Amino acid sequence: MVVVGVRYMFLKGVSEYVSVFIVTIITLAAGLGIFIYAYAIIDGYYSSLSQRIEQAIAEYRQNLDIMASYIRGDEVIVIAVSSDSSVDINAIYINNSLYTCKAYIDNKIYIVDGINIVRAPSLSIAVIKCPIEGALAYIKIVYRGGEVGSWASRII
Repeated sequence: MVVVGVRYMFLKGVSEYVSVFIVTIITLAAGLGIFIYAYAIIDGYYSSLSQRIEQAIAEYRQNLDIMASYIRGDEVIVIAVSSDSSVDINAIYINNSLYTCKAYIDNKIYIVDGINIVRAPSLSIAVIKCPIEGALAYIKIVYRGGEVGSWASRII
């Protein structure tokens, strides 16, 4: 049958097997994209969390021990030893008052004033000298892993 001025086009459709295959491929590609995006988000969160845990463990492992403390002349002298990890010394309190002290670590002089952090390397000895008046004092060293205290008395 021929109609004047109108063309008939006979188009063939795609079989249902091919269409199901194409829809399956598109669905799998979309699912894979969502999976990769979610994996990237979760992996970023996990790595951030593991870094925080490692930092907390490192802070927990910091340990500082006072081996000796005494008063000689007009200064208190504290001999402290760090553990097998480095120690960040934050402040020194004498009789519950913040003091500015000098820390001698590995032949270098550092100022510990409560503002600056002084890092003592692992397995090192720190000699801390602070000006003081009196014959008895309680010294507290605050570091990143906690605090340690000791009494000091005058040596005659």
